[in-house]
Amino acid sequence: MRLQNQFKGEDHNQQTQARKQLDEYPDVIAHRDLTNEHWDDEEIYIQAKTLRKVYGDGVAAVNDNTFQVKRGEVFGLLGPNGAGKSTMFNVMTMDLKRTSGQVKILGKDLDQLSVQNDGNRLGMCP
Repeated sequence: MRLQNQFKGEDHNQQTQARKQLDEYPDVIAHRDLTNEHWDDEEIYIQAKTLRKVYGDGVAAVNDNTFQVKRGEVFGLLGPNGAGKSTMFNVMTMDLKRTSGQVKILGKDLDQLSVQNDGNRLGMCP
């Protein structure tokens, strides 16, 4: 069986439905700023920058998320049902195309990763 990355790239679904946006906490803003400052740092294992996923019906499940995970850190997403947690991980693992934004894993752009060549270095617990 040949492994393929079927969902590389972007889907460009930009039309969104109006949804209530939550206020960002200062620590979230500070983490986003830190991620932007260290975007090319090779010590960061996972990075997302203005990551966005809009479904065909206009629901923005992931809305401009920016974060980083350093070597040795444990990272998780918390939020209510429908907040976009599973969608975020599905985009990061190439199970869904992102609408826009950038993702780097192990210093490589998501679209440059190969499950066949890089998959043995990656793992996720749902």
